[in-house]
Amino acid sequence: MSATHTFSLFLPAPEKIISATLLLMKIRSQVEEIKITHPELKNSRLINVGMYRAKGGIRVKLYFSQGEEQALATEKRAEF
Repeated sequence: MSATHTFSLFLPAPEKIISATLLLMKIRSQVEEIKITHPELKNSRLINVGMYRAKGGIRVKLYFSQGEEQALATEKRAEF
């Protein structure tokens, strides 16, 4: 069974998010930085992202795993 690594970030943001694209670009840059600073994630993939409103910004949870198929199989997913 593969290990899942979780990281929590806080991204300061104004009252309203003006651009979802800008928010996703910030998250993407944080993912790249985390993978560089944590060598244990070398062969891992980002398998899930959670975002929650927090006072003064957005709390982001990033989930990394080496065994993507196993991790996704145990998670309930919303259908859109």
